[in-house]
Amino acid sequence: MTNIDPERKFVSKDLAAYDGMNVEEHTFCQLENYHGEMQAYKLDVITLPEKAEKPRPVVIFVHGGGFVQPHNKRQGYIPTFAKALTKAGYAVVSPDYPIFDSGAHRATWNETLGADRAAEAVHLAYLYVKENAAKFNFDAERIAVMGGSAGGMACFYLLEFYNDDFKFFGNCWGTPWHRVPDVTKFPPTVSIHGTADKTVSFDLEAPIQEAFEKAGIPHKLIALEDAPHTPMRHSATFIPIVIEWLDKYMNV
Repeated sequence: MTNIDPERKFVSKDLAAYDGMNVEEHTFCQLENYHGEMQAYKLDVITLPEKAEKPRPVVIFVHGGGFVQPHNKRQGYIPTFAKALTKAGYAVVSPDYPIFDSGAHRATWNETLGADRAAEAVHLAYLYVKENAAKFNFDAERIAVMGGSAGGMACFYLLEFYNDDFKFFGNCWGTPWHRVPDVTKFPPTVSIHGTADKTVSFDLEAPIQEAFEKAGIPHKLIALEDAPHTPMRHSATFIPIVIEWLDKYMNV
Protein backbone atom coordinates (compact mmCIF):
# COMPACT_ATOMS: atom_id res chain seq x y z
CA MET A 1 0.00 0.00 0.00
CA THR A 2 1.21 3.50 -0.73
CA ASN A 3 0.85 6.44 1.63
CA ILE A 4 -1.83 7.80 -0.67
CA ASP A 5 -5.21 6.44 0.34
CA PRO A 6 -7.40 6.14 -2.78
CA GLU A 7 -10.28 4.84 -0.66
CA ARG A 8 -10.48 7.93 1.52
CA LYS A 9 -13.73 8.97 -0.14
CA PHE A 10 -15.18 5.62 0.89
CA VAL A 11 -14.50 6.12 4.60
CA SER A 12 -17.26 4.87 6.86
CA LYS A 13 -20.83 6.06 6.42
CA ASP A 14 -23.48 6.43 9.07
CA LEU A 15 -26.51 4.15 9.22
CA ALA A 16 -28.46 6.36 6.83
CA ALA A 17 -26.57 4.59 4.04
CA TYR A 18 -28.32 1.36 5.07
CA ASP A 19 -31.81 2.69 4.46
CA GLY A 20 -34.23 -0.20 3.96
CA MET A 21 -32.00 -2.69 5.77
CA ASN A 22 -31.71 -3.79 9.39
CA VAL A 23 -28.27 -3.34 10.95
CA GLU A 24 -27.45 -5.00 14.27
CA GLU A 25 -24.04 -4.51 15.89
CA HIS A 26 -22.55 -7.34 17.97
CA THR A 27 -19.23 -7.96 19.71
CA PHE A 28 -17.74 -11.14 18.27
CA CYS A 29 -14.22 -11.40 19.69
CA GLN A 30 -11.46 -9.97 21.85
CA LEU A 31 -8.08 -9.52 20.16
CA GLU A 32 -4.83 -7.74 20.91
CA ASN A 33 -4.57 -4.49 18.97
CA TYR A 34 -1.37 -2.97 17.58
CA HIS A 35 -0.68 -1.31 20.94
CA GLY A 36 -0.59 -4.69 22.67
CA GLU A 37 -3.92 -4.06 24.40
CA MET A 38 -6.91 -6.39 24.39
CA GLN A 39 -9.75 -4.86 22.42
CA ALA A 40 -13.32 -5.88 21.66
CA TYR A 41 -14.13 -6.12 17.97
CA LYS A 42 -17.63 -5.79 16.58
CA LEU A 43 -19.48 -6.79 13.46
CA ASP A 44 -22.64 -5.66 11.73
CA VAL A 45 -25.37 -8.13 10.82
CA ILE A 46 -27.21 -6.66 7.83
CA THR A 47 -30.51 -8.09 6.62
CA LEU A 48 -33.79 -7.06 5.09
CA PRO A 49 -36.37 -6.13 7.75
CA GLU A 50 -38.79 -8.83 6.64
CA LYS A 51 -38.50 -12.10 8.54
CA ALA A 52 -36.98 -14.81 6.37
CA GLU A 53 -39.07 -17.92 5.82
CA LYS A 54 -35.92 -20.06 5.93
CA PRO A 55 -32.37 -19.50 7.18
CA ARG A 56 -30.48 -16.96 5.10
CA PRO A 57 -27.14 -17.79 3.49
CA VAL A 58 -24.41 -15.42 4.65
CA VAL A 59 -21.80 -13.25 2.97
CA ILE A 60 -19.03 -12.06 5.25
CA PHE A 61 -17.75 -8.82 3.70
CA VAL A 62 -14.31 -7.61 4.80
CA HIS A 63 -13.71 -3.88 4.49
CA GLY A 64 -10.60 -2.34 2.96
CA GLY A 65 -8.65 0.82 3.64
CA GLY A 66 -4.98 -0.16 3.68
CA PHE A 67 -5.21 -1.64 7.21
CA VAL A 68 -5.22 1.91 8.63
CA GLN A 69 -7.70 4.20 10.34
CA PRO A 70 -10.30 5.64 9.82
CA HIS A 71 -11.68 2.74 7.78
CA ASN A 72 -14.07 0.33 9.47
CA LYS A 73 -16.91 -2.13 9.00
CA ARG A 74 -19.22 0.57 7.58
CA GLN A 75 -16.92 1.59 4.78
CA GLY A 76 -18.86 3.48 2.15
CA TYR A 77 -19.13 0.80 -0.53
CA ILE A 78 -20.35 -1.89 1.86
CA PRO A 79 -23.94 -0.52 1.89
CA THR A 80 -23.94 -0.74 -1.93
CA PHE A 81 -23.01 -4.42 -1.83
CA ALA A 82 -25.31 -5.07 1.13
CA LYS A 83 -28.32 -3.56 -0.60
CA ALA A 84 -27.93 -5.88 -3.59
CA LEU A 85 -26.99 -8.95 -1.57
CA THR A 86 -29.82 -8.65 0.95
CA LYS A 87 -32.31 -8.09 -1.88
CA ALA A 88 -31.03 -11.34 -3.41
CA GLY A 89 -31.80 -13.18 -0.16
CA TYR A 90 -28.47 -13.06 1.65
CA ALA A 91 -27.49 -11.77 5.06
CA VAL A 92 -24.31 -9.68 5.14
CA VAL A 93 -21.89 -9.72 8.05
CA SER A 94 -19.29 -6.95 8.14
CA PRO A 95 -16.57 -7.35 10.82
CA ASP A 96 -13.93 -4.99 12.12
CA TYR A 97 -10.36 -6.18 12.64
CA PRO A 98 -7.08 -4.80 14.05
CA ILE A 99 -5.82 -1.83 12.04
CA PHE A 100 -2.99 0.65 12.44
CA ASP A 101 -3.40 4.16 13.79
CA SER A 102 -1.02 7.11 14.16
CA GLY A 103 0.51 5.56 17.26
CA ALA A 104 1.05 2.08 15.79
CA HIS A 105 1.64 2.54 12.11
CA ARG A 106 3.59 1.12 9.21
CA ALA A 107 6.87 0.56 11.03
CA THR A 108 5.35 -2.60 12.53
CA TRP A 109 4.17 -4.04 9.21
CA ASN A 110 5.57 -7.35 8.05
CA GLU A 111 5.28 -8.66 4.51
CA THR A 112 1.58 -9.39 4.98
CA LEU A 113 0.93 -5.68 5.68
CA GLY A 114 -1.55 -6.61 8.42
CA ALA A 115 -3.52 -9.16 6.40
CA ASP A 116 -2.60 -11.92 8.85
CA ARG A 117 -4.15 -10.10 11.82
CA ALA A 118 -7.21 -9.16 9.78
CA ALA A 119 -7.59 -12.78 8.65
CA GLU A 120 -7.52 -13.96 12.27
CA ALA A 121 -10.41 -11.63 13.09
CA VAL A 122 -12.41 -12.71 10.04
CA HIS A 123 -11.86 -16.35 11.02
CA LEU A 124 -13.32 -15.53 14.44
CA ALA A 125 -16.23 -13.75 12.74
CA TYR A 126 -16.83 -16.93 10.71
CA LEU A 127 -16.90 -19.00 13.92
CA TYR A 128 -19.28 -16.47 15.48
CA VAL A 129 -21.62 -16.79 12.49
CA LYS A 130 -21.53 -20.59 12.74
CA GLU A 131 -22.11 -20.62 16.49
CA ASN A 132 -24.96 -18.09 16.37
CA ALA A 133 -26.67 -19.29 13.21
CA ALA A 134 -29.90 -20.22 14.97
CA LYS A 135 -30.03 -16.88 16.78
CA PHE A 136 -29.79 -14.89 13.54
CA ASN A 137 -31.68 -17.39 11.33
CA PHE A 138 -28.52 -18.00 9.28
CA ASP A 139 -27.76 -21.04 7.16
CA ALA A 140 -24.53 -22.19 8.80
CA GLU A 141 -23.67 -24.44 5.86
CA ARG A 142 -23.81 -21.68 3.26
CA ILE A 143 -21.27 -18.98 4.04
CA ALA A 144 -19.26 -16.95 1.54
CA VAL A 145 -16.54 -14.36 2.02
CA MET A 146 -15.78 -11.20 0.09
CA GLY A 147 -13.26 -8.42 0.62
CA GLY A 148 -12.40 -5.06 -0.88
CA SER A 149 -8.79 -3.97 -1.35
CA ALA A 150 -7.01 -4.70 1.96
CA GLY A 151 -10.04 -6.79 2.88
CA GLY A 152 -9.48 -8.90 -0.23
CA MET A 153 -5.84 -9.39 0.75
CA ALA A 154 -6.95 -10.50 4.20
CA CYS A 155 -9.29 -13.03 2.57
CA PHE A 156 -6.41 -14.52 0.56
CA TYR A 157 -4.52 -15.06 3.80
CA LEU A 158 -7.65 -16.44 5.49
CA LEU A 159 -8.41 -18.93 2.75
CA GLU A 160 -4.82 -20.14 2.50
CA PHE A 161 -4.07 -20.62 6.19
CA TYR A 162 -7.42 -21.39 7.84
CA ASN A 163 -9.75 -24.29 7.16
CA ASP A 164 -13.07 -22.46 7.18
CA ASP A 165 -15.70 -23.87 4.85
CA PHE A 166 -16.51 -20.96 2.56
CA LYS A 167 -18.56 -21.72 -0.55
CA PHE A 168 -17.49 -18.66 -2.56
CA PHE A 169 -14.86 -15.92 -2.54
CA GLY A 170 -15.34 -12.48 -4.06
CA ASN A 171 -12.02 -10.67 -4.45
CA CYS A 172 -12.69 -6.98 -4.99
CA TRP A 173 -9.47 -5.33 -6.17
CA GLY A 174 -7.49 -6.94 -3.34
CA THR A 175 -5.01 -9.24 -5.06
CA PRO A 176 -1.86 -9.65 -2.90
CA TRP A 177 1.48 -8.63 -4.35
CA HIS A 178 4.20 -10.00 -2.08
CA ARG A 179 3.73 -13.57 -3.37
CA VAL A 180 1.29 -15.81 -5.18
CA PRO A 181 -0.63 -17.71 -2.48
CA ASP A 182 -1.38 -21.41 -2.49
CA VAL A 183 -4.96 -21.44 -3.76
CA THR A 184 -5.55 -25.18 -3.73
CA LYS A 185 -8.09 -24.92 -0.85
CA PHE A 186 -9.93 -21.89 -2.26
CA PRO A 187 -13.63 -22.00 -3.11
CA PRO A 188 -14.96 -20.78 -6.48
CA THR A 189 -13.70 -17.24 -6.91
CA VAL A 190 -14.69 -14.10 -8.79
CA SER A 191 -12.05 -11.37 -9.02
CA ILE A 192 -12.96 -7.76 -9.84
CA HIS A 193 -10.18 -5.43 -10.90
CA GLY A 194 -9.76 -2.20 -12.84
CA THR A 195 -7.08 -2.26 -15.50
CA ALA A 196 -5.95 1.26 -14.52
CA ASP A 197 -5.61 0.47 -10.80
CA LYS A 198 -2.55 2.35 -9.51
CA THR A 199 -2.81 1.03 -5.95
CA VAL A 200 -3.10 -2.71 -6.53
CA SER A 201 -1.74 -3.31 -10.01
CA PHE A 202 -3.93 -5.19 -12.45
CA ASP A 203 -0.77 -6.98 -13.59
CA LEU A 204 -0.93 -9.01 -10.38
CA GLU A 205 -3.98 -10.84 -11.70
CA ALA A 206 -2.19 -12.95 -14.32
CA PRO A 207 -0.23 -15.20 -11.91
CA ILE A 208 -3.19 -15.48 -9.52
CA GLN A 209 -5.56 -16.50 -12.29
CA GLU A 210 -2.98 -18.97 -13.56
CA ALA A 211 -2.75 -20.45 -10.05
CA PHE A 212 -6.54 -20.87 -9.95
CA GLU A 213 -6.44 -22.56 -13.35
CA LYS A 214 -3.68 -24.99 -12.33
CA ALA A 215 -5.48 -25.84 -9.09
CA GLY A 216 -8.76 -26.50 -10.91
CA ILE A 217 -10.62 -23.84 -8.93
CA PRO A 218 -13.65 -22.37 -10.74
CA HIS A 219 -12.73 -18.74 -11.27
CA LYS A 220 -13.65 -15.64 -13.23
CA LEU A 221 -11.81 -12.35 -13.67
CA ILE A 222 -13.94 -9.26 -14.29
CA ALA A 223 -11.47 -6.85 -15.87
CA LEU A 224 -12.86 -3.32 -15.87
CA GLU A 225 -11.23 -1.44 -18.72
CA ASP A 226 -9.52 1.81 -17.64
CA ALA A 227 -11.13 1.63 -14.19
CA PRO A 228 -9.18 2.76 -11.11
CA HIS A 229 -8.90 1.28 -7.62
CA THR A 230 -12.28 0.80 -5.91
CA PRO A 231 -14.23 1.02 -9.21
CA MET A 232 -17.69 1.33 -7.66
CA ARG A 233 -19.05 3.30 -10.61
CA HIS A 234 -19.03 -0.08 -12.38
CA SER A 235 -21.01 -1.82 -9.65
CA ALA A 236 -24.00 -2.36 -11.94
CA THR A 237 -21.69 -4.45 -14.12
CA PHE A 238 -20.02 -6.67 -11.54
CA ILE A 239 -22.51 -7.08 -8.68
CA PRO A 240 -25.00 -9.12 -10.79
CA ILE A 241 -22.15 -11.46 -11.78
CA VAL A 242 -21.16 -11.87 -8.13
CA ILE A 243 -24.75 -12.74 -7.22
CA GLU A 244 -24.97 -15.20 -10.12
CA TRP A 245 -21.89 -17.04 -8.83
CA LEU A 246 -23.10 -16.87 -5.24
CA ASP A 247 -26.44 -18.38 -6.20
CA LYS A 248 -24.72 -21.15 -8.14
CA TYR A 249 -22.16 -22.20 -5.55
CA MET A 250 -24.26 -21.50 -2.46
CA ASN A 251 -27.08 -23.53 -4.06
CA VAL A 252 -29.65 -20.79 -3.52
